[in-house]
Amino acid sequence: MTMKLLRRTVVASALAASLAFTGMAQARDLVIGLRSEPSSMDPQFHSLTPNTQLSETMFDPLIRTDKNALPVPGLAESWKVDGDVWTFKLRKDVKFSDGTPFTADDVVFTYDRVPKVPNSPSSYALYLSTVDTVEAVDPHTVRIKTKGPSPVLLANLSLVPIMSKAAASGDAPEGKTTVELNRGDGLVGTGPYKFVSWKRGAEIVLERNEHFWGDKPDWDKVTYRPISNSAARVAALLAGDVDIIEDPPTDDLTRLKNDKKLHIQETPSVRVIYIAMNQGSEPPPGMDGTGGKTPWPTSGCARRFLWP
Repeated sequence: MTMKLLRRTVVASALAASLAFTGMAQARDLVIGLRSEPSSMDPQFHSLTPNTQLSETMFDPLIRTDKNALPVPGLAESWKVDGDVWTFKLRKDVKFSDGTPFTADDVVFTYDRVPKVPNSPSSYALYLSTVDTVEAVDPHTVRIKTKGPSPVLLANLSLVPIMSKAAASGDAPEGKTTVELNRGDGLVGTGPYKFVSWKRGAEIVLERNEHFWGDKPDWDKVTYRPISNSAARVAALLAGDVDIIEDPPTDDLTRLKNDKKLHIQETPSVRVIYIAMNQGSEPPPGMDGTGGKTPWPTSGCARRFLWP
């Protein structure tokens, strides 16, 4: 028997901030309280939620996914597949935040850089593991050949932010290093916001990208403040020090929902946490089944094994 718990992504916002999203307020700056600070600004260094949620603000992938996890156009406006060959037509007139044009060469550079990033705690190479070759057919066409059938290719490509070849090239095998990108050197994307500064433990500041190809974002500046303590995040929200927080404490949700000054938004997550009965006669590897201090196995999903 397996018990599954579908996680929910929860954010709380002050009423003024939620009204501003609908155009009913004129505030131009937004302050967000984060549960966890990203480990790096390098969009290919660490496949971790705090990192990806920031990189997706500054960068765009070739393909995006909608609220139902279905592929939708990103920097690629269309695509077709013929066997193991995928052809992507790129949007024209897209520019990076420094004003340089986006082309197929940037896609090739990005995918080539992924496996070269050293010391990655969780490499983005996983998302390109089925890719054999990537070719720039012309400035607005990319051809990807996979190693065989790859039904999850589009979903995987949605997780790889496209970098600027001109800005992120460098002397190291991967181009600009993670250290350089953490300083903002080469941190140039096509997303709605651009990097301004990062003070570790204090704040990350982004500004609106005036070259953004999509709908212009409402905020002139967005400041992210890491507040790891849940109670402190709620206190900062109630005090007006931040406009939005993520992951308010579950035990406080009822009280927060009853506060008419706040807005709570809950969204089902694609992550599943489950408890599974051991189906074999032997305990899982690394667990002796005697109640001793043995390590739990780890994976992309949290797991707990039970056995007689």
